[in-house]
Amino acid sequence: MNDLSFKVAPHILLGNQTSSRLGALASPLATRFLLILDPATNEVKAKEKLSQVLSDSNLDFIIYEDMPNNTDTETLIQVLKLAQSAHVQGIIACGGEKALNLGRGVASLFNEDKPIYDIVDGDVSHAEPLPLICIPTAIRDTFLFYERCAIIDARSNQFRLIKVQEGLTKEIIFDTAFGATLTKNQISSISLNVLSLAFETYFSTRSSFLSDAIAEKIFELMAPADNLTDPLASPETVDETLLQCGCMSALAASFSAPGPITALTFATHARYKVSRTLLSTILLPYLIEEAVFSSDRILKAAKLLGVCNENVSPEEAADLLAENIRGRIARAGLPARIKELSISIEQVAAAVNDAMQLDFMPFYAKPVTADSLFNLVKQAY
Repeated sequence: MNDLSFKVAPHILLGNQTSSRLGALASPLATRFLLILDPATNEVKAKEKLSQVLSDSNLDFIIYEDMPNNTDTETLIQVLKLAQSAHVQGIIACGGEKALNLGRGVASLFNEDKPIYDIVDGDVSHAEPLPLICIPTAIRDTFLFYERCAIIDARSNQFRLIKVQEGLTKEIIFDTAFGATLTKNQISSISLNVLSLAFETYFSTRSSFLSDAIAEKIFELMAPADNLTDPLASPETVDETLLQCGCMSALAASFSAPGPITALTFATHARYKVSRTLLSTILLPYLIEEAVFSSDRILKAAKLLGVCNENVSPEEAADLLAENIRGRIARAGLPARIKELSISIEQVAAAVNDAMQLDFMPFYAKPVTADSLFNLVKQAY
C-alpha cells in the first residue's frame, strides 16, 4: 500500500438549509464576493436566498448568472475580467459541475499575470488565489476536492484540466434544499455515474485505506438494486443518500484518482456534448468485467454491493456484478449501448485520444493505452 499523507480540507457542511450559514462562513474570508450562479438554480430560487443571506451579513457582492450551456476558456476569460474589474476578494460558486469548475478557475487565476492559454496548455499558476466557497446543487463534481479546474478549450473543443492551488476551496456547503428535482431515470443514471467514479478510485494505484473505506461505504449504500429507485422511498431520503454518495465519491477521487471512464466521458462531452452521465453508465459494466485483474477487490466490491458471497471466483463475481449493473440500466430504461447516444465510433475514437492526455490516466491499476480504451468502447458501442 502507498504511504498516506493527507489533510482534510476544505470544511464540509452537508444537510438541509445549510446555505443559511453562508454569511457566517464567508465573513472571515472577505467582504466583497463574486457570486457565480448556474441557471439551473433558478428553480430553487438560489439567487434570492443567497442574496438575502449575504445582504443580512453586510457582505458586498456582484452576480454572474449568464452562464452558457457549455462553459469554455472564453467564458473563463470573460468572468475573470468581470471579477477583476469589480475588485472582488472572494468567489462563491453555486450550481452544478460547470459553475463550480468556473468558480475554481476564476479563484485560481484572479491574480495570475501569465496569459490564460499558457495555463491551459500546461503551465502552472503560482499566483495567490482568492478564497472560494462552493455550493453544489448537483449530485456530483468529480474534481470538487481534486485541485483541478475542468474546462473546455475554446480553440479546439478539447477537454483540459487546469491545476489549481492547494487549499483554494475554503468551504463546501451541500444543501439538500438546493437539490434539483430528479426523475427516477435521472436518479438511476446519476447513482451509476457516482458508482463508476467510486470503482475507479478503488482500482487505482493511488488508492489508500482512506479512499478504499470511502468507496466501500458507497458500495454499501448502493447495494440494494432498487434502493435509490424504490417508489416507496421518500424523496428526502433519496436526495440525502445520493448527495452523500456524490460527496464521498469526489472525496475518494482526491485521495486516490479518477480513471478511464471519467477521462473518456469528459473528453467526449467536450467535443460532442454527449451526456457524461449516460456514457459512464453504459461503460461501467464493461469496466467491471475487466476488473478481475484485482481478484480480492472485485470480490469485496461485489459482496458489498450484495450480488454474491465469498464462495465465488473473481471471474464469477465480476460477471455477477456486471449483470447486476446491466439489470439496473434495463429497469431504468437507460441506453445500454453507446450508439444509442447518437455518436459515431469515429467520434469516440477522437475522444479516446483526448482522454489519454489527462494527467490521472497513468494511475489506473491496469495500464490503459489508447488501444485498450478503444477496445472497451468497441465492446460497449
